[in-house]
Amino acid sequence: IIYRGDVESGDFIAFYLLAKQWRAAVGVGHDTEMAALEFVMKHGLPLSTDEMKDPAFDIIALANSA
Repeated sequence: IIYRGDVESGDFIAFYLLAKQWRAAVGVGHDTEMAALEFVMKHGLPLSTDEMKDPAFDIIALANSA
């Protein structure tokens, strides 16, 4: 599991990986990013583990780039 944000404060996204491949995500306080992640996953857009961890990486922009 890769966490982006602060789990203890309840403001985070958690990415679940299986065999180094992103399989699911859950977010608290990130509804817009979660919608973007759904699009990213459905369309097979690349998302690296470094991007998953980096709160400065714009997930919404990634989804909009497709």
